[in-house]
Amino acid sequence: MAGGDRRHPSGYWLLLAAGAGTEAAIIALLGAPAARGAGAALLGRRSAPSELLRGARPGATLPAAVLVGLTVTAAALTGPGWFLAYALLGLVVPVLVLDGVPAHRAPWRAVRLAGRVGARAAAIRLLGYLGWWLIRLGIGLGVYYGLGMLGLFDVSAWALPVTIAAFTAVNALAYSALACLDAVLHLETRIRTEGLDIRLSRAPAGVPEPALLAAYR
Repeated sequence: MAGGDRRHPSGYWLLLAAGAGTEAAIIALLGAPAARGAGAALLGRRSAPSELLRGARPGATLPAAVLVGLTVTAAALTGPGWFLAYALLGLVVPVLVLDGVPAHRAPWRAVRLAGRVGARAAAIRLLGYLGWWLIRLGIGLGVYYGLGMLGLFDVSAWALPVTIAAFTAVNALAYSALACLDAVLHLETRIRTEGLDIRLSRAPAGVPEPALLAAYR
């Protein structure tokens, strides 16, 4: 092409894959306080904001979030591999925070949980992401075109900052909601397949919360 103005689809694909991995890592990081809150709610109490980060095992959850992000990025480079990686790895951080398993066992346990009951948790996680993707796209583009229709100012001159601000705001909400979905899916899957609710109902008084929610050995 004249002038050397060539576009490289592989570069765009790498950018999309890196974005998908970054999203997965952010959701995984937010999964730590979400899991703490969900565990407390299951036990019938509300967590104070200061409690959400307490006991979140940052030394384990941070590397786990990075691992999830890198894995999803690598899988996204293959195209369809993203669906499998995103669906199966969402429960890694809730497993670390609530189940009390060693860090090296958390990914495999998360994959097994996501695949139980006909991969129910994995499918719901994909549906949740798709739903929020449509909401994000609608709000992000809607803000830009809506402001243009109002004619309050020349939106085209502020296209980049307006679009970035709109997507940043809606992504902050979406990532938090998806992290909460992961936490709920984790506990619901354990209730369905491990009888966690029965175990909690039969637990003697005075048992610490971590011991109540820990996975069966």
